[in-house]
Amino acid sequence: MSDISIPTGAMMALYNLKQIGADLVTTQNEISTGRIVNGPKDNSAVWQQTEKMKFEHAGYDVINRQIGAVEASLSVGRGVAQNIVDVLEDLKATISQTSSDEGKLIAARDEAKKQIDTFTKMVSVNGQNWVSAAGNQTVTVGFETKIVDDQEVRSQLTITIAKQNLKTSGPGALADLTNLAFTDAAAVKTSTGALETMIEEVRNAASHFGENEARLARYKELNATISTSLQKGISSLIDANLEAASSRLQALQVQQQLSIQALSIANREPQNLLALFR
Repeated sequence: MSDISIPTGAMMALYNLKQIGADLVTTQNEISTGRIVNGPKDNSAVWQQTEKMKFEHAGYDVINRQIGAVEASLSVGRGVAQNIVDVLEDLKATISQTSSDEGKLIAARDEAKKQIDTFTKMVSVNGQNWVSAAGNQTVTVGFETKIVDDQEVRSQLTITIAKQNLKTSGPGALADLTNLAFTDAAAVKTSTGALETMIEEVRNAASHFGENEARLARYKELNATISTSLQKGISSLIDANLEAASSRLQALQVQQQLSIQALSIANREPQNLLALFR
């Protein structure tokens, strides 16, 4: 005997409507957020993985900003060293042209010292002066990941870059500049030799800055590549295919309308059955 209290067709239509409604909510959420995973509720494993990748991505961005700051300091240091070489070369030329005029040579020496002192005092970048004191600067350039006791351990990779003391006082490379003497031909010859040594040392400092600029640029480029790869990985895991989602939304809306019609038809079945007994 037919059961007119629970129409099977109506139950199926209701079930389909419920499923379609849930799929519509999911699809609309994908379109509005642009993501298929917005939190652990959507997919806890994927969400956890992407959160880790986001943390790593942010870490590389921070490191590259720090590297950029050191690069700027090195660039300034290189420029200062090159300017000091020019000043010393000018002094050397003056000595060769005016070797017998002690007063003029002393004045030229003192003017060179004044210019160099100004250079070394005015080049602080990001609180760092790389040309006025010896010492080392530790720079973080990346990350190293190891497995320790089945746990992933992440640590910073660092390099050390030596600063250069190009001051004319203290133990710097140009400390002997003030002592250059021009009392006679022998003194002029000795001073010229000392000046050539200073020029070579400052050139070496400029090369040192330039080499480390290039070194940091390579680290920064590698970090940028890793960061881009991480971003692509994150996108592949959580970003929605908006074109496919839009097509799916349209199909679901059509299915929803058809299910509503099917439910309406199924709800009329008991009335049709009752009509047979009238």
